[in-house]
Amino acid sequence: MGDENKLMYIKRFEKEFVGPYLEVGSKDYGATQVLRSIFSDRSTYIGVDMQDGSGVDVVLNFT
Repeated sequence: MGDENKLMYIKRFEKEFVGPYLEVGSKDYGATQVLRSIFSDRSTYIGVDMQDGSGVDVVLNFT
C-alpha cells in the first residue's frame, strides 16, 4: 500500500517499472492506495505482511 504521493510517482513513471514486484507491508487497511492494481496485468505482484488480510499473498514474520 502507499500514500497519494507514491501513487502519483508510480503512475507518472509506470511504463519504466519492470516486474516482478514485491510489496512489503501490503495489508490494505482501507485508507491506503492499492498499488497492485497498477501492475497486476503486466507481471507477477506479491504482497507480503506480518498479518493476513486484503492485499496480502504471503504472511511472513519479519523478526
